[in-house]
Amino acid sequence: MLTSDHPQIIPQDILRKYIMYARDKIRPKLFDLDQEKLARLFADLRRESMATGSFPITVRHLESMIRMAEASAKMSLREYVRADDIDMAISVAVQSFVSAQKMSIKKTLERVSLLVYFINIPCLW
Repeated sequence: MLTSDHPQIIPQDILRKYIMYARDKIRPKLFDLDQEKLARLFADLRRESMATGSFPITVRHLESMIRMAEASAKMSLREYVRADDIDMAISVAVQSFVSAQKMSIKKTLERVSLLVYFINIPCLW
């Protein structure tokens, strides 16, 4: 429901109801295939971070990717996490991980092409 004055602005009471509904009723689930994709990515990132001497990626990073994917699905009121939700979460998490590294490590990680997963994933930054 959009206002006639500003078609892109949602009234605050409607937005509040939407958020409350999503928070209370929507519990998106990951498919096994998506869980495997995240697990493979985590294992690859962990191996590369150990090999390059960068800050190690932790299980907390994996958990944050899962939470971001679920939050993306929840915002759209979907029961299941889609591939685009997973791709967005991976993109954000990997970009954050790489940007937190020292400059020399960052260049190595980019050169090693950790971002093989992103050939078909649009860049969000």
